Amino acid sequence: PILSNKEFFSCSKKNVVSLPFIDDFSYDFTSVDPELWQQSSVFVNRNYPINPPTLGVATFDGMNEKGLARDFFPPSSSEPSDTLLSQVIDLSGQTSVYFMFYFQGKGIGDTPQIQDKLILEFLKDSVWVQKFVVNGQAMQEFKKEVIIIDSAHYLTNNFQFRFRNYATVSGNFDHWHIDYVKLDAF
Repeated sequence: PILSNKEFFSCSKKNVVSLPFIDDFSYDFTSVDPELWQQSSVFVNRNYPINPPTLGVATFDGMNEKGLARDFFPPSSSEPSDTLLSQVIDLSGQTSVYFMFYFQGKGIGDTPQIQDKLILEFLKDSVWVQKFVVNGQAMQEFKKEVIIIDSAHYLTNNFQFRFRNYATVSGNFDHWHIDYVKLDAF
């Protein structure tokens, strides 16, 4: 059965997610799955990417969760915009885990400028550590990224990760799309 957005978000949240963590963003909602993600301003859709690996994507842009510009007069042309933060994930007892995702700049949207970025960070001892960054570019295809997690600092019962973007925050600009986010043991 298809749930309304209200029903979808009223589902009980888990405090801790177990492996495997997989999201292909193929649901019929514009917001992310609250079982996997904390509140986010990314836009789940099927319209902005070109040839995504799965049916849907999470799109990062310069707008807030209501689809409005964050700032009509930003201090610079590239400011922090969307954040997609995972729920807590239990990686305790694991010795090696892989983190995989696909990404695309622009698609059929707006090209992220060179100063714009898509960033992936892992939480380590209450500090966000950058694990991946790519500068703005137009891409016709999705690129796959795989990161091996084998540090005891991350293989805990309270692992979290987040994607962030830098964009022109005065509107629907500088699109990044991510798809098929997977975290699993070998």
